[in-house]
Amino acid sequence: MKRAWRLIEQVLSVVGFAWLCWFIYDSRDTIFEGVATTSAFDLAALIGLILVSWFAMGLQNVVLLKSQNVNLGAGESLLVHASSSLLNYVPTRLGTMFRFRYLLQVHGLSYDRNLGLIALRFGLLLAISAVMATIGIVGLGLVDGVKDAALTLGLFAVAGIVVLLFLWRVAPSQGEGLLWRLWNGFVAAIHEGRQRKDRLAILAVLIVVQLALGAIRMDIAFDIVGTPVDLPLLLVVSPVVVVLGLFSFASLGVREAIIGGLVAATGHNFAAGVIAASAERAALLLLCLTLGVVGTAVMSLRMRAVARAEDESAS
Repeated sequence: MKRAWRLIEQVLSVVGFAWLCWFIYDSRDTIFEGVATTSAFDLAALIGLILVSWFAMGLQNVVLLKSQNVNLGAGESLLVHASSSLLNYVPTRLGTMFRFRYLLQVHGLSYDRNLGLIALRFGLLLAISAVMATIGIVGLGLVDGVKDAALTLGLFAVAGIVVLLFLWRVAPSQGEGLLWRLWNGFVAAIHEGRQRKDRLAILAVLIVVQLALGAIRMDIAFDIVGTPVDLPLLLVVSPVVVVLGLFSFASLGVREAIIGGLVAATGHNFAAGVIAASAERAALLLLCLTLGVVGTAVMSLRMRAVARAEDESAS
C-alpha cells in the first residue's frame, strides 16, 4: 500500500509538472503581459505576506512544542519551516522527515510525540478551514448562486467538523508496536491540548491569521493577472490552498489545476485561476530557494554539532 501511494505521488508530480509547463507555454502571451504590468510593490507585498504567513506557522510550532518542554525560538522555527517547505518538493516528503530528525536530534522530541502534535494541528486547521470555507460558500451563494462549489466544499466543511469531533473523543490503546506508539503519542497531544485550552486558543488564532493572510495573498495574485475576485471566493480558496499544502501530491501543477477548477466552478476563468496560483507559487519558490536553503544549512550544521558533541562525550 505504501509503495502504491508513493508511486501515485510520483506519477501525479510528474504529470502535474509537465501539464503546468505546457500550460505556461500555451498561455505565455497572457502571462508575459501580466508580468510586464506587475508592479514591484505587488511582488514585494506577495513575498512579504508569504514570509509573514511562514512566521505565523512557525509560531504555531512554538506553541505546540512548549507543551513538550521544547524551547524552539520563533526565528529557529521559521527556518525549520522554510527548510521543510523547500525539501518537501521532493515527492517522498523529505522536508517532513528532515524536520522530524532535527527535532529529535537537537531538541529530543520523539517521532511519536511529534506526529501527535502535527495531528492535533491538522485537526484544528481542518476544522477552522471548514468554518472559513463555509462562510465563503454562503457568500458565493448569495452573490453568484453557486451550487457545485457549495456541494463540494460543504462536504469539506462536514469532514472538518467530523474530524474535530473525532479528535475530541479519541482514547489511548494498550497495543504494542510502532503503530500503537504513534497512536498513543497522537492521543497524548490531543489530551494535552484539551487541558491547556489557552494554548489551543492561541494556536487557533494563529491558524486564523494564516488563513487570512492566505486570502490576501491570493487577492494580490489575482490582481497581478488582472482578474480581481470577490472576498467570498478568496475565503474558499485560501483554506483549500493551505490544506493542499500539507499533502505531497499537491505538487507543481496539481495544486494549480485544483485552484483553477475551483475558480472555474464559481463562474470565473479557469486559466486565470491557474495563472494566479502560479504567480503565488513563483513567489513561494523564491522564498524556498533563499530562506529555505539558509534554513537547511543552519539545521544541518546544528545537527552535526550535536552529533559531534555526543561522539566526544561518548569517547
